[in-house]
Amino acid sequence: MDADSIYSLCEIETENLPVLSLQSAFDSVGGKLGHFNEREIILFLRAKIDVNLDRYFSQVENTLDSESVRELSIMIYEDYKAFKITEIDFIFRQAAKGKYGKVYNRIDILTAFSWFKEYANDFRKYYNQRINQFVKHDTSKCITAPIEFVKVFEENKRNKETSSLRESIQKLKDKIGTKKKPNV
Repeated sequence: MDADSIYSLCEIETENLPVLSLQSAFDSVGGKLGHFNEREIILFLRAKIDVNLDRYFSQVENTLDSESVRELSIMIYEDYKAFKITEIDFIFRQAAKGKYGKVYNRIDILTAFSWFKEYANDFRKYYNQRINQFVKHDTSKCITAPIEFVKVFEENKRNKETSSLRESIQKLKDKIGTKKKPNV
């Protein structure tokens, strides 16, 4: 697939797309996208970044040049493959709203990558809260939480119970041990 085709795909409104991650390599979107290789996904990311920079930050004088966009695309692909296509647009939209700090007439790789990093941290916090919320109610109904999270949570819960049980036993031993046996 050539770069022009990838850029034209970026014009598709991503809000209407099924939930796809970069890692899923765009299995299929209305028959328009097939399996992409890594290079094509990075080209797609480059195009997405270009479109979003133009859409939200066209007034910024010092923005990413072509080489910087390429490098940022590779960094995003390496670190955030699990991001959905829609999240790329969302992150730029949130950055334009000032969610990740003010843009002082300059966008460099560090600034743009920090938006993705902050979004990932926010998502992680939200996700952990949701998991804890589900687990507190009933782990048997915890369908959306990955089993690894539930296992870790349950293990921590058992360790805490075991710890308090040990403390109780120790207190009981101390209490019994402090009583003096009657002298016979």
